[in-house]
Amino acid sequence: MQLLELFPTIVGVFEYEGFDRDAPAWRAAVADVIAERARKLGIPQCQTDHRLHHRPELVGLVAFFRKCAADYMAALKYTPTLELRLQGCWASTLRGVDRFELHEHANSFLSGSFYIDAESSAQPIRFWDPRPQARMHDLPVDTPMRINQRYYEIEATNGRLVLFPSWLAHRVRPSLSDVPRTSVSFNLTLHGEVGCDEHLTRAVL
Repeated sequence: MQLLELFPTIVGVFEYEGFDRDAPAWRAAVADVIAERARKLGIPQCQTDHRLHHRPELVGLVAFFRKCAADYMAALKYTPTLELRLQGCWASTLRGVDRFELHEHANSFLSGSFYIDAESSAQPIRFWDPRPQARMHDLPVDTPMRINQRYYEIEATNGRLVLFPSWLAHRVRPSLSDVPRTSVSFNLTLHGEVGCDEHLTRAVL
């Protein structure tokens, strides 16, 4: 018998070399931005605004995001003339019952989550099978395999970047721990010529 895996969803996992050296400055910058936002709004905050990529302390981290996105596109053999632009970047700190419900990142092409403060209690990011039929039956399995699971989890570890198509639904469950789980997330939009005249799909984004 031949089993064909058609139209796979590709998620990239990257590790930042030199994380222990650079992470303290990133953590301090994120903490400063969260504190600034809390003072401005007058209530405690666990998230920054979406302009974190403009902070000079994070130039090296943003460069890593851009390189990983370029490597992802190259691995999938997309035309190198296509441009990815970083449109938003923010940090979030979860603890206790904090969580992210199932969601996608609208108006984006690729999205990423990078972990700058994740301990063993940190919950993984969970991606759900995007096929509608996968939500119709929760079938029992004898041996868990990538192709028979309704969702797939990737552990949150320091220095890890998870890069994924923005339409792929994902969530983070509460860790029920007082140990913070801090991640830096971002969205990339696609620009350039796509489609073709033959199929009447040509467009310039």
